[in-house]
Amino acid sequence: MSQDTPGPLTAPAVSAPVPSRVVVSGPHPRKERRFGSLSDFQIRGAKPTGKGYKLYDGGGLYLFVTAKGAKSWRLKYYVGGQEQSPLTLGLYPHVGAKLARTRRDKALTLLAEGSDPREWDNEESLKKVRLFEAVAREWWAARKASERWDEGYAVQVMSQLERDVFPIKVTRGLHASEVDGDRLLKLPVGEWPFDKLTPPDVLEICKNVEARGSLDAARDLRSRIGMIFQREQALGRCSINPAENIVPLLAKPQRTNHATITYDELPTFFCRLDAAPLVATTSLGIEAIIATWLRSTELRLALWSWLNWELRELRIPSAQMKNGDRGKGDHIVPLSDYGIDVFRRLFAITGHGDIMFPHRSEPGAPISDGTWLNALYGMGYRNKTTVHGVRALGSTTANEAHVTVPGVPVPVKMWESRWIDRQLDHVDHTVSGVYNRAEYMEPRRALMNWWGQKVQQARALAKTLPPPTQQPKRGKAPAWSVVD
Repeated sequence: MSQDTPGPLTAPAVSAPVPSRVVVSGPHPRKERRFGSLSDFQIRGAKPTGKGYKLYDGGGLYLFVTAKGAKSWRLKYYVGGQEQSPLTLGLYPHVGAKLARTRRDKALTLLAEGSDPREWDNEESLKKVRLFEAVAREWWAARKASERWDEGYAVQVMSQLERDVFPIKVTRGLHASEVDGDRLLKLPVGEWPFDKLTPPDVLEICKNVEARGSLDAARDLRSRIGMIFQREQALGRCSINPAENIVPLLAKPQRTNHATITYDELPTFFCRLDAAPLVATTSLGIEAIIATWLRSTELRLALWSWLNWELRELRIPSAQMKNGDRGKGDHIVPLSDYGIDVFRRLFAITGHGDIMFPHRSEPGAPISDGTWLNALYGMGYRNKTTVHGVRALGSTTANEAHVTVPGVPVPVKMWESRWIDRQLDHVDHTVSGVYNRAEYMEPRRALMNWWGQKVQQARALAKTLPPPTQQPKRGKAPAWSVVD
């Protein structure tokens, strides 16, 4: 045998059956021969000779030097006893000897397991492999731009993928010993070729989320994985969507309204709020939600420049509202005497900055999204009310308010539902709702002034109540429930 014959290592045997498309892999058993590795001096010193030549490194790996002196790492290997065209592993010096040997070992391992290394991602391979994480991030960036997601929602979507998909290793119901024999299952899903995911894999990923009690989050995750594959289908990069038909196999959440207190319980609520060991901005934030009916996310991100003291209005830009551009533009909140008083007290504390509710330890950042909910839990309102429930207190009271009109046999509703819904920034998706751009500012001013007086009455009554004998034990909200 000539000294020029390469000596690739014999591929290790594996217990898993080899697919028919790859009969056997690795070096030709009769031609195996081991050589010493090339040194840095040999690689750098390889000069052009007028025609291409090879410098063998071992295990089928060699450095090919072209007639003009360009150098590339290549792997010689056999399938079914037949020599294949060399696999290019990278250009020197961009790919050094150490990295080339690592890629050689990976390629030989893939061959031993019955996979063609040309299907897997290599810098100079004939076919690039799109990994699931890269595909998902492409979808996220495209969707964020086209749907004009606000930053908070965009972060929420990506955080779910980074937490519940990319690092997860699925088992496909196999025991640990069986998983060891499957190369795919050794990798986190983010490192899989995206088209290797099957419906059972997506189902397992979603069931993992279900297992911690997050039924809505599991369905959201399935939907997002489905949208990732929908995009790839539309671009002609895959033919099936593995998330498409698993919805019936996911647990259906039981829909319940947010827990809330009644208006009659409001004096006791204020009594507990005043006695709670809370930072002033936290307690004022809860009062501001009562005064404005805003969502917690909209209020905690609020800036002082949004408040017009002269007009007694708080104007929230449409981009910061839940409905964004699908709503009716900027959301204007009329402020009652009670609302103005709350914001004046808050301004005395945080008015030197831009943010109404700044984070205590992170300059330039707003308070975290769980601050007010954790405060409610500390006051003893776990399972009794939420931040959204506090916001709903005003609308419920207004919807139940009736007046007696002479000559009318039944009490008449005091406030029209459309005024209340506009104050809550609820969007009517019916045809009439789409064309109705009315703000109802005057009725809403009257509504919020009426509500402010009701709250002040409850506040005055709270001062006559004895303070709580023992402050309830504080507790933190579960991670999946802090977003209002």
